[in-house]
Amino acid sequence: FSGENKLLNMATKMKHADLMSEPLGRKRVDALPGIGNTLGRRLEAEGYDKVFQVVGQYMVLGKDEERFNRWLHDACGANRKQQYDCHKAINGWYDNNM
Repeated sequence: FSGENKLLNMATKMKHADLMSEPLGRKRVDALPGIGNTLGRRLEAEGYDKVFQVVGQYMVLGKDEERFNRWLHDACGANRKQQYDCHKAINGWYDNNM
């Protein structure tokens, strides 16, 4: 089980680095740390298929971590770890680019 966790942590770190290194452009929502194929499909069903749309929702919610995490849970069923990873990446991107 710990090997699986290490792989997930490496994938999350790689997604985070990728998000920080390039403009958002047309990146798909599953490029966000914490958002894999399943959560990505759920977000797409809610009308959020691009990273910039999720960043926009983050801004609409006043960059408030608790509100964003609740929205992410309600929109796609993200658990606390997934919420944390996604919020951390978006917040970091926002701080570096806005």
